[in-house]
Amino acid sequence: MSEYLPAFRRNQDARLDSGKRTYGDASFGWPVKRLLREAQQECEDIPNYAFIAWTRLEKLMETAEAIEDMLPGSCPKHPKYTPDKPPRVCCERCWMAYSVRAVQRDMLDMP
Repeated sequence: MSEYLPAFRRNQDARLDSGKRTYGDASFGWPVKRLLREAQQECEDIPNYAFIAWTRLEKLMETAEAIEDMLPGSCPKHPKYTPDKPPRVCCERCWMAYSVRAVQRDMLDMP
């Protein structure tokens, strides 16, 4: 995790510089209650962003589950199918299975 800290700090500095250009140093003169409300609003935003990220991850999970549902057994048309030896003519199921397994093997280093 410590390798991310320098980038995080650079982003903080960039945000401070951007805020200074946009608003000047006005926030340093704001009343404490206004600063507290700003902090509260930021805290309210964080779970909203987390929900957005969660929904995207959920969609990825649904996609992975749908692909997994297509792959469990061999195709009835091609019972001797293996990922290393796809049939010469692929039906849609075999083409999808072969494509997914090729990505798993070649790009994700999965067996």
